[in-house]
Amino acid sequence: MNKLPLHEPCPCGSGKEYGQCCGRVNGFQLLYFHRGKRSHYGALIEKCIGDLLKYAKRYFVNWDVKARAKFLAASQAQEVTQQFIPVFWEWYVVDYRPFKDVSPLIDFYLAENEDAITQQEKSLYTSLKNSHLSIYQVLWVQTNTVAIRDIFTNEESILERDFGSVTRLVEEGSLLLSRIIIINGVPIITGNPVFVYSEQKGYLYEEINSIRIYEKEDDIQAFLREQGHTICSFVMDLLNGIKKNQVKTRSFRLNEIDRKNVIEQIFHNSFFCLIDPNEPLLKFTWNQEEDRFKRLYLERNLLIVSAEDSEDLCLAINELSNMLGYKWDNGEMEDVWIYGVVTEDEEQTEEIQTEILFDRHLEEWLTLPHPALEDLTPVEALQDIRGRVLLEGMLNDLEIMEIRAGSRGEYYYPTSVIRNKLGVEKNKPYKELLRPEAIALKVEKHRAQQRLSPYITSYNWLNDGYVQVAIVIFDRFFSQHGNEERLAWLLYMWNEFTTVYYPCVSRLTYWIEALERTFSDQPEKNYDDGNVAREFGLSTLIVSKNAYLIAGHFQRFPLDFNLAVQEYPMWADLNFHRMIQTYDEIVQYMNAYAYMMEDQWNEREQEVYCAYYDQVNQYAYFWDDFRKKVYRAFFRDHFLLDDGHTEGNSVANQLWEKQASRFPPYLREAALQMMMSFVGIYRIFPFKNKELVFVDYFTGEHHKIVGHFGDDIHDYVVPGMIILCRLLPLTGGWMWINEPFFVVLEELEPLFEKN
Repeated sequence: MNKLPLHEPCPCGSGKEYGQCCGRVNGFQLLYFHRGKRSHYGALIEKCIGDLLKYAKRYFVNWDVKARAKFLAASQAQEVTQQFIPVFWEWYVVDYRPFKDVSPLIDFYLAENEDAITQQEKSLYTSLKNSHLSIYQVLWVQTNTVAIRDIFTNEESILERDFGSVTRLVEEGSLLLSRIIIINGVPIITGNPVFVYSEQKGYLYEEINSIRIYEKEDDIQAFLREQGHTICSFVMDLLNGIKKNQVKTRSFRLNEIDRKNVIEQIFHNSFFCLIDPNEPLLKFTWNQEEDRFKRLYLERNLLIVSAEDSEDLCLAINELSNMLGYKWDNGEMEDVWIYGVVTEDEEQTEEIQTEILFDRHLEEWLTLPHPALEDLTPVEALQDIRGRVLLEGMLNDLEIMEIRAGSRGEYYYPTSVIRNKLGVEKNKPYKELLRPEAIALKVEKHRAQQRLSPYITSYNWLNDGYVQVAIVIFDRFFSQHGNEERLAWLLYMWNEFTTVYYPCVSRLTYWIEALERTFSDQPEKNYDDGNVAREFGLSTLIVSKNAYLIAGHFQRFPLDFNLAVQEYPMWADLNFHRMIQTYDEIVQYMNAYAYMMEDQWNEREQEVYCAYYDQVNQYAYFWDDFRKKVYRAFFRDHFLLDDGHTEGNSVANQLWEKQASRFPPYLREAALQMMMSFVGIYRIFPFKNKELVFVDYFTGEHHKIVGHFGDDIHDYVVPGMIILCRLLPLTGGWMWINEPFFVVLEELEPLFEKN
């Protein structure tokens, strides 16, 4: 039998691949498969995958939720489509690892069931462990035989032509997303492969391979095992008509002579256009008429070229190579222009890679239509008044989302960078935004979105000065019985006026008096012009000027006083689910507050961190990743809720003083309960069918517990086991067990008791 690989050039000189020419008609290439054996192997694969799934669902509760999120992380899809569900479950039990240093589920299963599985099943599991998801191209089809080749590894296999529901679609050139395992020397495709048209081969190869280069993974087999979910994401999006071009990057190290030469030529070459002159990373683009991401970065001793399209990348590299006196068609150039960002400093490499991602994201964001801009792009929105108003509103919303993301430790693209790119400063009263038509649009938008509320947190405020005015108004009227409606209208009016005009606030009381006067000048409101001015000791003249501005606005845009004040529930009116959600909401407020005050507390946080970790033997055998993660969560809770940062006040105390004491009643109660909570020690006992009772370790007090428990929670509880956690009260004597928590293992209890 001829052993010439099918993808090699045919020896006959036709120029075709061997598998597409003489190898195609070679009688020795035509194989027949024993149907009984194939059916047996198929049933065995199905059984083994099924056993793995049962094991995973029983012993690894909720792992599939995180796995699903990872499977979709690189995709635009919101959920795994029906076509990909079998692929997902197979990937989950064979390849998925929640952390890099954690084995896949299949390893846990084999370790626990080594004596219970047959030798044949062991062989199959070993084959599964050694396999990977990939894209295979069909080389030829003959009778019931098909030859395929992995487009990444170039490994070839000859299979029986049986691909389930897509068999009739498979022809020469077709692409299949699947997994091939070898059992007793016979290659078998698992499950039903996903069919992809041959035209997508170049796109899939280029985009997925660019990820491998970015990840600096030379072992293609290891890469495919680790990134099977990414391959699936690309195919899933492709079948939904979505193509995501990855950024391709190459680097060129500059010596001093090359640097001087290339700088002079780049600045005098019309091919490149300078877009950011800020040191130390000069940024250029090229072919500006093409609406694609293209960047040249010039660092002190490095040239970096990045583009989505390989053709764009080659154009720039060719131009730069000519400047440097190299010829791109020279084979040595592959070694000169290195894949990816390559510097001598790992931190610098990461910074440049992040900068490239920033730029690519911004470029993409600026050229996409947005529903909030009525399907205009941000660049288009700058062209007319309505778009400009909508853009300002969207940027304000993005800034709020940026704070929330930052408070959770998540990355969110800096809105300041977007504003800088668009030339739109924050809270600056641009002339076009103060034109009558722009003001009318802003008022329309504000009144369509904003409900009438007596609570400050129901409004978005553009700066802290406006919030301080709102706080004085709230504190002045909230405790006065029957003034809730008046308070709501004053806050509503102040929020609208500041959102529209961006007034400068130096003396809070002048604006408060002006608001009072405007509100009381409404029909059937008897009001003495000098009352509040006399009370605050203010200049009536200045108050009158501010009142004139506010009154003028609400005369042009009269208020609808039939609008009902928003009502809020009391804590006792909520069910358990809503109470738990409210506690989560308070945590978000607390994190956001801590994030905004981070600069003031950085030094203090380091001190608290050192003291908190000083008690831990970080070199002990038990100090693994799981315990590190739990302990970090306990520290974060301690820093927010328990540690006295300033004058003995914790973050929770300060949040109460600044914000939470002015929350709606149900939120206020939750904030108070969280502020008063503490980490306790309890013994766990089963209760009724699926419930638990926690007994306070010190006082013996009993607490009925609500938590995210499964139906089989009692199977995992050893009566009397010890748990460290923070309990938050619900109603009727029930308590919510708030994460993080830590269960003391039975063998560690004597050590725990001793210390």
